This record gives sequence, structure tokens and C-alpha cells, in this order.
Amino acid sequence: MKDPMKVKELILEKLDLAEVMLEYGTSFVFHPGHVDEVQFRCPFHGKDKKPSARFYRQTKSCYCWYCRKTWDVIEFIKDKENLTFYQCLNHIIKKYRIDVSSIPDDPEFTDEKKKKISDIDIRISCIHKALLRLRGKMEFEKYNILCVYFLSTWYRKKEKHEDVKDSLSKLEDKIAKAEQCQ
Repeated sequence: MKDPMKVKELILEKLDLAEVMLEYGTSFVFHPGHVDEVQFRCPFHGKDKKPSARFYRQTKSCYCWYCRKTWDVIEFIKDKENLTFYQCLNHIIKKYRIDVSSIPDDPEFTDEKKKKISDIDIRISCIHKALLRLRGKMEFEKYNILCVYFLSTWYRKKEKHEDVKDSLSKLEDKIAKAEQCQ
């Protein structure tokens, strides 16, 4: 199996986020090819009365000021197609015919490790959605504590690939308790 982080770097280098978003029907206020920053209606949180998201050409990313979601081309396709990280990489490679032959195989990246990480990706995605449902329904300070805990867990998983199952279980329990109180 190819090193997924090197595949991700190659995809981010090859694909233009704005072009991909146009393919998926995103309507920008101005054409994203002509300006460095442009507003649009967020494709993730529902209907906007006015454009709440912004595309940043320099960082090849987007940010929604309403739902506070940040994404690049991989995250965008992953969420739009409802795929796991690895399914998304394979989908992008096939759809956009990206040549990954220059990327060496990663001998340490086994199918077992891939399954373990993709399960964690799914859990983190579910936790993120649950946090978004809780926003505005609980005290601001408690909500912030849950978000900080979530972000620190996600960061450890992303940067160090540590086993974060215990942290995720604790967070899932806290969110379940918060949802029961609502």
C-alpha cells in the first residue's frame, strides 16, 4: 500500500479545490479563478441566507464562518461523497486519474493499521456531527470544553497516530450525557 500521507500531498498539489467545488455545483459570488478570496454558500450546514463560507486560494482551503468547518479538496470530497479517508483517496485517484506510481509503498502500513485508522476517522466524524448538533443547546463554556477536548484528541490522532480510542470513548460518553440533558 502507498503511503497515504504522501498520496494526500500529491492530491493536494494536483487538484484545484475551486475547480472541484465548481464540479459539485458550488456557486461562488465571484469566479474563484479571478480572486484570491471569494465567498459562497456553505455546502455542508444547510441553507444560508447569505454566503457564510470563504475560499482562500493561497492556502487551498475553505472556511465556513457559521458552522466553523475548514476543508481542503480531500475533506470536501470525503464529506460530499460520505467516504472514509482511504476510500476518498482511492476515489480521487480513480476519478481524476492521478498517477501515484512515483510514491513508494509503505511496508509499515498494513491492512490492519488501515482499518484501525479508518475506524477512528469514522468515530471522529460522528463526534464532530454530534458536537455541531449541541452547539447553541448548552452552556457556551461546557460546549467549548467539549470542543477543545475533541480538537486535542483529533490533533493527537492526526499528528502522532497515537491510539486515541480511550479519549474518543470518554468524549462520546460526555456528548451522550450532554445530549440526554437537552
